[in-house]
Amino acid sequence: MIIRDLRDFGDKERDSIIDKLAEWYKKEWGHFYDDKKDWKEDIRQGIGSSRDTLPFRLVLLDKDGPIGTVSVKADDLMINERFVLDDKGPWLSRFYIEEGARNKGYGFRLVAELTARLEGLGYTKLYVFHSPGLDGYYSEKLSFKSCICSNVAFNAGGIDTRISIHSGSVSEIKENALSRVSSYEKASKRTEEESITGQTALFNQSTILTSSLLRDDRGVKSNGSEI
Repeated sequence: MIIRDLRDFGDKERDSIIDKLAEWYKKEWGHFYDDKKDWKEDIRQGIGSSRDTLPFRLVLLDKDGPIGTVSVKADDLMINERFVLDDKGPWLSRFYIEEGARNKGYGFRLVAELTARLEGLGYTKLYVFHSPGLDGYYSEKLSFKSCICSNVAFNAGGIDTRISIHSGSVSEIKENALSRVSSYEKASKRTEEESITGQTALFNQSTILTSSLLRDDRGVKSNGSEI
């Protein structure tokens, strides 16, 4: 399992990943936009040109390809036109984990890497806006502790919806994410050890049963007397 910046891929591999990300984005957020939105171009614009500035986009990959992504951008014009905030950004954006890979701590891995990079660039605060149903996830699980607004009406891409906005300390979000990654890794290790223990027990039982059957078979062949 590795996390890579989308800028680090060769053109052919990057295009393949962009195809996958565009498929996710359209599925997750397509209802906020009309059918003419070019998701691939949206992703390319979020790649960034310099490692000393925003934006950037991270991709989590396993042996079969991408399973998650997250990006960060310096400003969110739609939000900043409507709300008065202490800072214009940066903003956590396009945070997505493939459905089959959820609830395994992979999202925390991405957030830990993203915030570590933000720290390296000198940022101390991070914003996020999301649907109200995710208030608890961002405030409690990801440590975006400051609620700027919750469940307010908002027009996104011409679609009326409701959103919440949270902000948090980059360092606190990072430490919380790292702690949760560690918890998932420990739980996974325990599960693996329990599985190995269970397999060993089954093997031992099978060995005992096989040995018993062999003794019975030898006894039959000697007219009932074990040899």
